[in-house]
Formats: sequence, structure tokens, C-alpha cells
Amino acid sequence: ASLRYALKPEYASETLDPSTVLLSLKMQDYINVDLAINVDANNISDPHFLLSTFTLNSGPTANTQFIIQDQLDEDLASGKVNFVVQKAFVIDFDKSSFIDPENDPLSFSVDWIDNGITKSLGELSWITFESESRTIAGVIPEELARTDTENVVTLRINASDGYSTTFQDITFRYFNRPPSVPSQIDNY
Repeated sequence: ASLRYALKPEYASETLDPSTVLLSLKMQDYINVDLAINVDANNISDPHFLLSTFTLNSGPTANTQFIIQDQLDEDLASGKVNFVVQKAFVIDFDKSSFIDPENDPLSFSVDWIDNGITKSLGELSWITFESESRTIAGVIPEELARTDTENVVTLRINASDGYSTTFQDITFRYFNRPPSVPSQIDNY
């Protein structure tokens, strides 16, 4: 036969000394009899005790070797991408732009930052995000160019390991027509 004790929370206390991995519990049962249990994790022979340890999740972080804004700036400088009203654009980013210390798989999402307010990308009809390929694609509409006096778009790229989320913001300027390159006119 086994004895069962119903512990009152106000009677329970615990201490843990990590240097000896000794767990001590002192409590009183429902008839106020003092009970003391000492468990030495270095010498557990009783099969009724199970000692479990766990670590907290360390969430993903931005990889300083693959900053998405830097990748975008390089694509702009090389002409790989341009942001022009009524012209298609594609932005993709390296999976290594975020790292997770526990190597948890990461999922990605994108939000739009409008005047400091984070909005779902789903609210916009002119831009989409495909998380598997990490591709942002769209066509900047004329109506945005008419109402946005700064001609700037800021997107927030989120990475989540299922427990916590981090992000990197990217900003780009769009134009009503392609940027022109001055041409040299020959003098006659």
C-alpha cells in the first residue's frame, strides 16, 4: 500500500543548490506533519525520483554577415532590381540572413511599416511574399505614388523558430520612371 499526501501550496517550499545539485523540499501534508525530501542528483538510486533539466529557447537573431538591407543595396547598385511605378520587382534574401542558436527551423513572414505602424502585408494588393523561396514580389501602383509624398517603402522581414521572433527592416525608394543615366553628347 502506498500513502498519498495532499500538499497545501502555502506549506511547500523548495531550494536548489546548483553546486551540489541537491534538491531539498520541505512541506507539510494535509494533517500538518512535517515532511522533508532530499534528492542528490549525483546519487539517485531510487527509481521513484526523476530529475529533469531544460534550457530556455534562444530565439533567432539577424546574421551580421547577411544583412538584408545590404543585400538589397547591392542588388540596386548592380541594376538587378529597380523600383519603378507600374514595373514588376522581385526581392529575395538569403536564408542565412537569420540564425538560430539551436538550429531550429525558421519560418519567415513580411509586414509593411506604414508611418511607423506595422501592418500585415496581406492588406496590400500590390505585393506578395513567398516564404519557401524568401521572395517578395510586386508592382508599385500609381495610386501609391500619388498619395505617398516620400516615395519610400519599408518592409519588416520576420524570422520565427516557433517560440520567438526577430526581424530586419528594409527600406527602398521608388521612382515614377526609371533612373536615367546621363548620356554624353558629342560636340560637332
